[in-house]
Amino acid sequence: MKKLFFAAIALVAMVGCDNNFNEIQNVPNGGDAALLKVNIKAAGDLTRAGEPGDYKDGTDAENAVERVDFYFFDANGGAYAVDGAANGENFISYKPNFAAETETNNIEEISDVVLVIKGSKKQLPTQMIAVVNDPAAAATKSKAQLEAAVLNTLRDEAGNFVMSNSVYMDGAVKITATQILPENIFTTTLDENVDVPSSIELEGVNPVDIYVERVAAAVEVNIAEGNKYDTGATYGENGGKIYAKVLGWGVTNNTAEGKLIKSINASYEGLGFTWNNAPFFRSYWANTTAQPAHNLTFNALMAHKNEVDYYFENTLPAAAENSVVAGEGNQTPQLLVAAQLVDEAGEPIQLGQWFGVQYTIEDLKTVMINTVVSKLFVANGENTYISVDKDDVVFYQMPETTADNRYEVKVTVKEGVNYFDAEGKALTADAAHAILDAISPAKMYTTGYTYYYTNINHYGATTGIVRNHWYEINLKAITGLGTPVYNPEHVITPEKPEEEEPAHLAAQINVLSWSLVQNDVTLN
Repeated sequence: MKKLFFAAIALVAMVGCDNNFNEIQNVPNGGDAALLKVNIKAAGDLTRAGEPGDYKDGTDAENAVERVDFYFFDANGGAYAVDGAANGENFISYKPNFAAETETNNIEEISDVVLVIKGSKKQLPTQMIAVVNDPAAAATKSKAQLEAAVLNTLRDEAGNFVMSNSVYMDGAVKITATQILPENIFTTTLDENVDVPSSIELEGVNPVDIYVERVAAAVEVNIAEGNKYDTGATYGENGGKIYAKVLGWGVTNNTAEGKLIKSINASYEGLGFTWNNAPFFRSYWANTTAQPAHNLTFNALMAHKNEVDYYFENTLPAAAENSVVAGEGNQTPQLLVAAQLVDEAGEPIQLGQWFGVQYTIEDLKTVMINTVVSKLFVANGENTYISVDKDDVVFYQMPETTADNRYEVKVTVKEGVNYFDAEGKALTADAAHAILDAISPAKMYTTGYTYYYTNINHYGATTGIVRNHWYEINLKAITGLGTPVYNPEHVITPEKPEEEEPAHLAAQINVLSWSLVQNDVTLN
């Protein structure tokens, strides 16, 4: 297996001997030309896990290159019209072209990229930015416009990851573009009969080194062998053990878009780690401008069985409580784990809890309805009535927009059922609902369904996920019963149930760059 792109600082170069120059641009027929030799490298250093600057190799799929757009700017960041481009745009699009037997265009296999950026005598560009696998068509943009560009997908149509210039601070200067120095430019005169400068000797030309990083952050969840955790809880008269079986996972508080070019401040305070690394051409923190959303249902979590998934970065703050109101409460990324409470044999436990007492769900429904059997009746023939039964009502989970205790199960009227009081007087639906609504809510784990969650730590106690970092979360233990799920179609805004021992997700989070962030967590 070859060493992969984001291993760096055995930095992989996009240089070598690719002579497909016509695919880079329209080469001018004759006249003066300025040639620029470009190396694309990964920003970072391959060391050990646990601290900023520790790195993980990417896969071939994570390193594949479909297209590179090189954007050129003048000293003020204005768009520099490239004479060699088709219509005087400020970009040159390069597409690797390998032999038919090559399975994938990988960043490691691209070499000696030579760009023709000038076909007449004028001031040369001084800055450039490389964007890899941009799903949108390249278009002329100033540096500021490119920095403001927003992505709504992390990959192009072929599934290749978007990458862009690494952004960091060099002293007091924010580096978002690569400088082009006079010694990087090779000027020559092209023969009008020569379509490509294949015969030009380029050895000794100082290439421009461009450092890039993926826009995506990766989250990997490792689950214990056997996929079953002892929660420490018991059920039934014999005190049988309750286990949590993981069904799937996802990250909530994620954003649907992100900046194409990383956005950073000149400095950050109170992070608890060194966030900038100029010698390795990168930084380990970023600004998040998009609003995160809660959009995962339990069913969606169960359907997500990937070991690894990819997200836009989110460095918004953590808080003690999660709110359904956008912009309030906990906005930091959180791992959500869908689980099922099972017995030793792996069979689901239909568990209900009410005032600290465990029941089966059907028994609990009966116990709850028994509190109103002297107040609410249904017809049992002409002019005869019997007390209401659990089958005469509807049990429902609190609405997703409820401020808190969204997991609680309440009782209301059932459509088509007529209700009466103790004297046989017909009750309106509102009156019957008022009687049922007064029943204290319960916790019901339908089919044993429950969820656990934890904030995702970036480095130390700082939470968040940042582009080009790999968050490896090892589920070490799951204790407690978690947060009950009655309706698996409800969107989950994470919260912990009241009046019981707190559940805990024990997870070790390791962060690598394709920075690995490892989280060993205990879910509870």
